Amino acid sequence: MQLVHVILGVRLPGALIADDQIGRLGAVYPAQVASYQAARAGWQKATDAYSKDLPLWEAAHEKARQCTDRIAFCGQVPANVSGDFEVGDYIIAAASGAGIKAVAVKADT
Repeated sequence: MQLVHVILGVRLPGALIADDQIGRLGAVYPAQVASYQAARAGWQKATDAYSKDLPLWEAAHEKARQCTDRIAFCGQVPANVSGDFEVGDYIIAAASGAGIKAVAVKADT
């Protein structure tokens, strides 16, 4: 018995598959290809639906985003601040016309 590799129907010498197993592998391969093609078709259908729906979702998301102020991450981070403040003040976001400004607020003691 000679051991061979089977790669897409090509037998390569010096491998792990015996001659009597090649026929069984050849029978399984078409089913595996069909399974892959069915899965690939499902993936392509989902990808096409996503690509079609994405612009609609992005437009709705942008419309909703414009109704709220942006909020910064809360925490302690080094910051360069100019204007009226003291060390230890909280810097908070506040509406300023169509934009946002930072306001220094003294901590409650």
